[in-house]
Amino acid sequence: MSRLIQLIDVSLYFNEKLCFEEFNYQIHTGERIALIGDNGSGKSSMLKIIKKLAPPSDGLIHYADDLTVGYVPQLIDRTDSSSGAERFNQALTQALAQNPQVLLLDEPTNHLDQKNRRNLMRLLEQFCGTLIIASHDVNLLRNNEFCFWNFNQQKIELYQGYFDHYQQQMRLQRDAIETRIEHLKQQKKQSHLSLMKEQQRAKNSRLKGEKSIKQAKWPTIVSKSKMLRSQETEGKKKRKLAEDKEFLVHQLQEINIVEEITPQFELSPSAKTTKALVTITEGVVSYEQQVILKSINLNITGNSRLAICGANGSGKSTLLKAIMGDTSVKKEGLWITPAPQDIGYLDQHYQLLTETDSVLDTIEGCRPEWTHAEIRHHLNHFLFRKNEQVHTLISQLSGGEKARLTLAKIAAKPPKLLILDELTNNLDFKTRNHVITLLKNYPGPFIVVSHDNDFLHLIDINGTYLV
Repeated sequence: MSRLIQLIDVSLYFNEKLCFEEFNYQIHTGERIALIGDNGSGKSSMLKIIKKLAPPSDGLIHYADDLTVGYVPQLIDRTDSSSGAERFNQALTQALAQNPQVLLLDEPTNHLDQKNRRNLMRLLEQFCGTLIIASHDVNLLRNNEFCFWNFNQQKIELYQGYFDHYQQQMRLQRDAIETRIEHLKQQKKQSHLSLMKEQQRAKNSRLKGEKSIKQAKWPTIVSKSKMLRSQETEGKKKRKLAEDKEFLVHQLQEINIVEEITPQFELSPSAKTTKALVTITEGVVSYEQQVILKSINLNITGNSRLAICGANGSGKSTLLKAIMGDTSVKKEGLWITPAPQDIGYLDQHYQLLTETDSVLDTIEGCRPEWTHAEIRHHLNHFLFRKNEQVHTLISQLSGGEKARLTLAKIAAKPPKLLILDELTNNLDFKTRNHVITLLKNYPGPFIVVSHDNDFLHLIDINGTYLV
């Protein structure tokens, strides 16, 4: 295998935050590399660095002569009404048309239905060049053997093999670390008790020696000499015990296991109701002269947990826009829907967010009456904790961070109806699991569009509408 790209001491700082440092790797012909890790850990930035779209903060990258690198980003900007799947397929076709030796894909399965996912996986299996993907899609990661680059705790850890083996190895490694920590804590506790006992014993011995001198049981010179030797021995014991305790404390610090911070946010409906929120009878939706959907009959009440299902391009997102009151969509038939301000909407492309705003601006804009402390407290639940995080521009956030911030904006003004279009796209494993728990316990009505069948099963939907 010939070397195509060499990364030498590559480091990345983003908004004063260290993502990773001094990473070294040689990328060869035909390699399969998977970038995994939490949202905002630097995966998308690494792909941009390799594509030469952004420089590293430090380090060098050498490329083979005449190397062609194809790239499909996580979020594809388009001004037309194309679906996420259509945008991805067009971008992938353009990338493959370059006949690249290296193909970079950022969350490639995000918007794809089951048929398109299978087609993508077959295509990637047949691709002869080097493949580097960033993904949270377990099915995609299980589909092949990869060299995993795990972006974890400000460094990149490497593992060659299959995803299930990798996860098992990580669990065993963490269990071993936690067992070692517990053992060291017990040793430290025992060392502390021994030191306390020795100090008390030394104190009692000193008092006894002083009492003996006063009572003149020993000659004065002998007594003082004996007491000094005793104190010297006691001092050595205490120093040894103190050194042992300090060594154990140092070992605990060396392990450096970082506490995992998990999302703690909640969503609440504005008011509980059993009345109909959406009623559509013989509805038709169209763009200009093109009919997208017809014969729509739908009733959503305060107890509805509805999944809208269908293939890519079938009109799911168009139906959501019509319910939202989007004026670019023409509607016919009977439509009774909530006012747009009473709907909390998370779309595939996070258009609820303004790219030039900061994280802080986003919540200030929808809740101007909140104090700065109240806004920070709210953002804290959505894992925007540090000053540099809340002052980051939307344009600089990862897809998963944009999803979290959109949820934060919705939660700041609880809606009557929640509409979630491909919510799990871009979410890391921890946030996805939290969102599942959140929706499972959500007391209000929601409409969800997703190609993730496991996700739909876990959130206890009680109705399905097929388009």
